[in-house]
Amino acid sequence: MPLSMDSPSEDEIATLQLSGGKSPYMQLIFMRKEHQYRSYFDFCSAEHFQAKSEWVRGFQKFLHKVTYRCGGDKPLLLKSTAHTGRVRNLMKMFPKARFVYIHRDPYELFQSTAHMADTYLWHCALQVPTNEQVTEYILWLYEFLHDVYVKERTLIPENQLHELSFHDLEKDPIGQVEKIYTALRLGGFEDVLPLLQSYTKSTSGYKKNVFASLAPETIELINKRWGRTLSTFGYTMRH
Repeated sequence: MPLSMDSPSEDEIATLQLSGGKSPYMQLIFMRKEHQYRSYFDFCSAEHFQAKSEWVRGFQKFLHKVTYRCGGDKPLLLKSTAHTGRVRNLMKMFPKARFVYIHRDPYELFQSTAHMADTYLWHCALQVPTNEQVTEYILWLYEFLHDVYVKERTLIPENQLHELSFHDLEKDPIGQVEKIYTALRLGGFEDVLPLLQSYTKSTSGYKKNVFASLAPETIELINKRWGRTLSTFGYTMRH
């Protein structure tokens, strides 16, 4: 999708500021020290109790602001990669929350994430990482988020979670959104259908990024680090 400084941003960016930096997105600012902020995804250790409290306070303050801005009577739709690693915490905070998980071919995901790092990272980073550090971050991040999500998705009631592939969403966006509405019992799909049709028409001329083929050594590295994750959503290992 097109991205600019004026584009809507992930809610975690606002929470990063409102919590005084108690967010894993600190990794994007200080990439050479990204290990220090890994625990800010799920705050699983007792030593981060205070940090978690500050994150919760900042997150809730942001949600209250947006709810008020939108009239106070609309459910919020949030999208942040970091939420994939904190299902347990989100369920405790919002037990009636509904989740949509979009998975993607890991090889394509690696290419897309590497491209984003090379085009977006430099606009927010205060440190210049090496290529090796960026690659390790990408590999670790997917490993971590995959493992935590697969473990914690069992905490979500069946009618509060819907999983779909990025490929299917890209191929049939309106049909897939309708499936989301049906699976999560949202209701009112006919009301948003005209808006979806108008939006998809407006993006019909958008051209995706085209990436060079992955080098054999990169495929080998992905297989080594992400190989065990392929079967979760039925992807085939490349050689």
